[in-house]
Amino acid sequence: MKTATRHRLLYWYLLLFGGVVFSAFFAAAMPKAWMIATAEFFEIAGFPDHRLTWYLARHLSVVYGMLGVAVLELARDLPRYRALVLKLGWGIVVLGLLQWWVDLATGMPAIWTYGEAISTAAGGAVIVYLARGSEEPPADVDY
Repeated sequence: MKTATRHRLLYWYLLLFGGVVFSAFFAAAMPKAWMIATAEFFEIAGFPDHRLTWYLARHLSVVYGMLGVAVLELARDLPRYRALVLKLGWGIVVLGLLQWWVDLATGMPAIWTYGEAISTAAGGAVIVYLARGSEEPPADVDY
């Protein structure tokens, strides 16, 4: 794949990835009933109605939302941040593997593991693939 094409795809993929992860901010404000309904949909029995549970659920959504902000910001200047984006991609692959381990250790349903851990690792792998290589992006890449 040509360098210019790869950098253009990376730019658009980071916008998509960052936008999806940014949407976690909405989950932080989601009503409790919606969170409970989501847990029941995925057959996760008994979402505890305890303030620590709500704190952790909402706090994790805010952390994911902030990751989305960071990814969107990195996409704004790929020539400058490409090396950091490559490291971020590897970090997201590792995050996906850790999510897989946590999902298995806590007995999460398979659909949850596939939707979370595998998609996270695959998303990071796409970033690594598109950001790889030591060459600098051409100055004339029109994103």
